[in-house]
Amino acid sequence: MTQVQPIDFKDGETVDAAKLAQLARKSRERAKHTQEQTAELLGKTQSQISQAEKGDSRYIKTCIAMIEAYTDYKVEYPMFRLCLKSK
Repeated sequence: MTQVQPIDFKDGETVDAAKLAQLARKSRERAKHTQEQTAELLGKTQSQISQAEKGDSRYIKTCIAMIEAYTDYKVEYPMFRLCLKSK
């Protein structure tokens, strides 16, 4: 899968849960994947992807998985610190 750079943050930045959900959605959209495709990729349901993108705190780890699947970033939990993955 082609890794895309998410927009709106820098390496080492810490974000809140709402921003994390926005970044997950933007990362998926930049990869030109539907919620259904993302659900299949991550072993989730489309509904879970939708809830994650809406910022439902029960699905925060789904947001993290989306960002890590679609970008060159990892998310340090529980602080939501965004870091470039090691090469």
